[in-house]
Amino acid sequence: MKLRPLVRGSRDGQSILLAPHQWIEVRDASHRYGGYLKHYWRAWASSGTTQDFFFWLDSGDGALVDLAEAPRAEMETATVTYCSPEQRKRYVVGSRDGLLVYLDSGSLVASMHCDSRLMYIFCPSGTLYIGEKVKGRFHHSSFLSGAPCMGAGYVDVHEGKLLRISPHSGHYRPTASDLDKVLHVFGNNLGVDMRNVVIDPIEKTSKSFTK
Repeated sequence: MKLRPLVRGSRDGQSILLAPHQWIEVRDASHRYGGYLKHYWRAWASSGTTQDFFFWLDSGDGALVDLAEAPRAEMETATVTYCSPEQRKRYVVGSRDGLLVYLDSGSLVASMHCDSRLMYIFCPSGTLYIGEKVKGRFHHSSFLSGAPCMGAGYVDVHEGKLLRISPHSGHYRPTASDLDKVLHVFGNNLGVDMRNVVIDPIEKTSKSFTK
């Protein structure tokens, strides 16, 4: 598997694929965070070894490699959840009177605390999933187990009322056209009043997402 350059908005037809280096996370049996694995991939690629990457990393010549930019101890404990079809049901969101609500529990979607970051992702069929980001544990790739999506980013929601959309995902790299689709689904399919919703520019990074 050749590591391709990281590009925004990799496509499979109308769907967004994971950014290239994130496929390492998908192929890893433990789903260790791709943000760590990519550094070891680069070390493996420059080593000249003929060993398979994961064999090199875990049992072969690279088993003792410990990179300062991605400490092995942190990498080994940063395993990302990949939801099964049953597990992802708890994150499915619909609308009730224009408010966002979890269909499984019936509770309104809301930011959990002042520092929470709620991720959203739309699957290609238009189903919306929302859940809280936990770095190294639960990312945009978690909802669909790394499968393609229609759009992804972050939202600020208060008692079901959508206040803000930040169209950023390091895993999927959405484009402006992807954001247009997301806004259409929120407004037309879910009946959300979009007139006062703050829409962050596509260029903004996740670090700038605050309330």
